Amino acid sequence: MGDQVPVAPADGQLQAAINPPQPPENAGGAQGPAEDNHLQGIQQRIASLEALQNDSVEGVLKKIIRDVNSHETFSKDVALDHVLNLKVIAKEANHERASYYAAVFQAMKGKMEAPVDQFKRYLLVLVGDKDQEKVYEKMSKVDKSFDRNKA
Repeated sequence: MGDQVPVAPADGQLQAAINPPQPPENAGGAQGPAEDNHLQGIQQRIASLEALQNDSVEGVLKKIIRDVNSHETFSKDVALDHVLNLKVIAKEANHERASYYAAVFQAMKGKMEAPVDQFKRYLLVLVGDKDQEKVYEKMSKVDKSFDRNKA
């Protein structure tokens, strides 16, 4: 009587042992809309950072100029991300202006509180091409002359 013969579990018990039931999707860590939005934001940020890894210095410069010239969709945070990306890519590629772009990033980081138009102007002067810089210098001179005449 000391020897017991193992008894096979009933069919339902065997199935439950092989494939345990999964908890409902909302059980335990139910996420609300705010958490979903946060998660989506993180996923978008990761996707954009992965896309940025394939950029070149010239490509990032073009993105910055394009963003500065788009009046409706410009964001200082996005622009600063582009400048950071420019700094990193230039450093990794041993670009001749890598230290300059690092200084531009530090300077622009310090100007995040500036008005949007002023922030855009800084970016154009610092990373825009020389022709654009000349145009803005001439426009600035005209603006100053009008300001003097008003006073």
